[in-house]
Amino acid sequence: MTQWTTRILAEYVRDTAAGTPDAADAQAAAKVLIDLIGCAAAGYRTPAARSARNTVRRLYAAGPTALWFTGDKRRPEGAAMANSTAASALDLDDGHRQAGGHPGAAIVPAVLAAATAADANGRDVVAALCAGYEVAVRVAGARNFSRLDTLSTGRWCAYGVAAAAGLPDLESVEPILSCLRRPEPGDTKKGTI
Repeated sequence: MTQWTTRILAEYVRDTAAGTPDAADAQAAAKVLIDLIGCAAAGYRTPAARSARNTVRRLYAAGPTALWFTGDKRRPEGAAMANSTAASALDLDDGHRQAGGHPGAAIVPAVLAAATAADANGRDVVAALCAGYEVAVRVAGARNFSRLDTLSTGRWCAYGVAAAAGLPDLESVEPILSCLRRPEPGDTKKGTI
């Protein structure tokens, strides 16, 4: 993605998320949330989820965001990682045929972590989930599948996470753009994928 393409994508996310989600969006978001939380509950006791939680406890300070099903709270980025691991541990999480992967395990924990940190309301959560899924699936669907060596969700879902995580400040496109921006070699700026 060039800066130009990234800016267009960031502006699309900002403009789309600024509107009021309709009933279909809210219903889709509810289904995604229920599905993903169920997957995380099922994966909670796996060795991968335990390892992720233990790593987060060692590396991240206490914060506002729950490590699901534990009573423990950590910084949003650490909680999102641990919760994502639990959600994807058993490979039960949602899949998308056009994208060729699993957007929910990355997007939902990131949205809930960012929402907790920003004290966001339900409308903001629905908007962020919709934006995250829309961006991730569109980026994934734009790939040339005949030239891929893997369908790894990690190669495209981060764009959806970045789009959703940049949404608390809708007055400016810059937070979203910063999250979507691809770092140049040697770039150490925060907010890059």
